[in-house]
Amino acid sequence: MKSAEYSIIHKHKLPPKLIELLKSSESSSIVGFGATKEQQDFMVLSAILASKNTAFFEDLTKEFDEYLVTLSHSLSVHSNN
Repeated sequence: MKSAEYSIIHKHKLPPKLIELLKSSESSSIVGFGATKEQQDFMVLSAILASKNTAFFEDLTKEFDEYLVTLSHSLSVHSNN
């Protein structure tokens, strides 16, 4: 995930812990093996996630919950217009 022109990060409204995770995967020296780019990216993310502690996952879960509530609310407001 080193290539500057290839970035899976779209920062618009994503939870901060997710952005942190994606930035880590892009700047990591970890090599992901797989037949496709998606498989390679998955292996890199898996290796990074394996090194995270419980507090990181608790924070990530909390941020995702808040994100999904906000997204759901935003979608329902836009669908009612």
